[in-house]
Amino acid sequence: IEYSREENPLGTGGALKLVVQAVNTNQCLVMNGDSYTQFDLASMLIFHKEKNAKITLLKKFVDDISRFGVIELNKQNEIEKFMEKGQNTGSGFINVGVYIMDTSIIQMIPNKTPCSLEFDFFPGMIGLGLYGFETKGKFIDIGVPESYTRAKKFFCEHLSIQA
Repeated sequence: IEYSREENPLGTGGALKLVVQAVNTNQCLVMNGDSYTQFDLASMLIFHKEKNAKITLLKKFVDDISRFGVIELNKQNEIEKFMEKGQNTGSGFINVGVYIMDTSIIQMIPNKTPCSLEFDFFPGMIGLGLYGFETKGKFIDIGVPESYTRAKKFFCEHLSIQA
């Protein structure tokens, strides 16, 4: 695990660009810290290599997409479109904030410039090796108080601890 400290906020992409210098592998696992997701890392890595992907984004099918950004994919699971949160209702695939990324592609993120992976970087990667890998595992977003309470309850029940 590597941490980076920003002098000024750089967003998810800028922070990743700062820390990638410490990575000495061809791929790295990048995870958002505000959610819990169950997934099979080995299968995701195999998928990434089989597709010759530059970025593999973990996707999850949910019944209510209203709180999340939505992704559209083709039959080969290549991402074709991102839609902002709140623009749609109903069900669909969402980005759960877990990525396998080729470290070489991270070099494309601008230096010392604020950059959001989700809003600035990933949309520009469409057509350049950006794929979605599905998880059927549990996903809990803890970005709002209601889902934080749900996550706390889940962990207390599964870890047999007091709230």
